[in-house]
Amino acid sequence: MTARSNRIDGLGKLRARLGRFFRPALLAGGTSLRAFFRAGGPTQAAALAFYALLASIPLFYLMLSLYGAVAGDTWSAQVILRRQLALIAPFVDEVLVSRARRLLWAAQGLGWESLAFILWSSWLLIGALERFLARPWREGAPKSTTWPARLADLAWSALAGVLFVIAFAAALSVAHLPRLEPPGSLWRTVAPVWGVCCLTGLYGTVYLLFLPVRRPLTVLFGVALVLAGAAYGVSGLFITVVAVLPRYHLVYGSLSGAVLFLLWLDYHACLLVWGAWFVHAWQQLHPPAASRRRFALGSAWRRLPGRFKRRSEAMADSQEPPAA
Repeated sequence: MTARSNRIDGLGKLRARLGRFFRPALLAGGTSLRAFFRAGGPTQAAALAFYALLASIPLFYLMLSLYGAVAGDTWSAQVILRRQLALIAPFVDEVLVSRARRLLWAAQGLGWESLAFILWSSWLLIGALERFLARPWREGAPKSTTWPARLADLAWSALAGVLFVIAFAAALSVAHLPRLEPPGSLWRTVAPVWGVCCLTGLYGTVYLLFLPVRRPLTVLFGVALVLAGAAYGVSGLFITVVAVLPRYHLVYGSLSGAVLFLLWLDYHACLLVWGAWFVHAWQQLHPPAASRRRFALGSAWRRLPGRFKRRSEAMADSQEPPAA
């Protein structure tokens, strides 16, 4: 009887712990889903997908150029990019990689107009990503009007864009490691699980870069893990069902690959934007204590002008002669 009662007590404690986690998660999920649709989240995701389509080839070109500057050769990066895109978006992988390769070949003859367009299209994606992911926290919040604050926002956007390209290239490279093993090996068998882990790291890095406030890292990467699993499900659905439907080719012809890629980006953008609303709803239910403040890259960067201003004012006050 004692062993049985201990087992029952253990199951009761486990059920209570799971209830303390799942009930707030379900409540935050419902709240964030309503807020996502009320704020026009699907429209924001569609805009984000359009900017991602516009900036995909320039970003791949920048990523390959960065890899070539570090490793001295871009061919291995092209192979990794081609194989990874063939796994998640086989309906458009050849077009994207071939265009990025041609940009690399023509890099010596690119004028400033072409470079300006590459940076502009990439900036559109980074700016939209930062604006849409930060919207849950910026609704009703006062906007920065001082020039130092605006310059800090601009500098952080540029730095976050560079870090995003580096994180994306690192995720693709690390996700390709199991493909180097022979078929049938254990590392090759768990390649999908490893891919979900790499995508979790990429989503978590995006939230670290573009969410503007302090947040719990456990919740952030937990949301990133759920979104990565859902993203792999969306990719599997497109590969096995949507991409093989003949009606897309009958309707769109040679544009069918671009249309499918745009839809694929749209669904992934919906997941990413909704994840930001979920983190915001979770924070509303579980506000962090003052003694356990979390660190946020973007908010710390944007507070630098205010700190410099307060420090200069304090130094000026200390240098004033005392009143007679």
